[in-house]
Amino acid sequence: IGVYDYSILSLKDATCTADLQIGKARVVVAEIPEVALGKDTTLCYGEELTLQLNAEEGASYAWSPRRDGIHITTSASFIVDTAIVNNNFPISNVQEIVAIKTTSNGCSASDTMTVTFKERPSATISGGATYCGTEDVEGATINLKGTAPFTLAYTDGIDTTNIEAQEEAMLQTTAPSSVGTYNYS
Repeated sequence: IGVYDYSILSLKDATCTADLQIGKARVVVAEIPEVALGKDTTLCYGEELTLQLNAEEGASYAWSPRRDGIHITTSASFIVDTAIVNNNFPISNVQEIVAIKTTSNGCSASDTMTVTFKERPSATISGGATYCGTEDVEGATINLKGTAPFTLAYTDGIDTTNIEAQEEAMLQTTAPSSVGTYNYS
């Protein structure tokens, strides 16, 4: 790494000495710029990720892909805004993001990060009826959408139940054991 100026100091052949004209050849060996986006990642829709490169005066930056929802800039930072991306990418889409940095001396380097876009989990609750007495009473049914295992909390309006590592996408709540009104949420 450095600047090297070459010039001929003397020249002689078998019979004569040359009159040298001053001339130089300059060789510049420059550092390759540092470009490190980090490890591949997963984003849920609605999350935002800012990728940041080391800013360097005189450097230019290019980001790809050039798609709706991914903001392309010529700066050292790049925002992946999944709130916008949500309507433009299918659920669970995998996208490669490439950053290219070119320094003022013309040297460039790039790095790639793979971002996987995932749908946020969701749940619906159904059921509910009027029962006479406490026999054959059913609780509510919770249907889960997303990637198991799930962690969730629900209430019957009186008590809260916390569940961890729920593998099944459908869950039957515990049936009430006493007379009363129970509002599951």
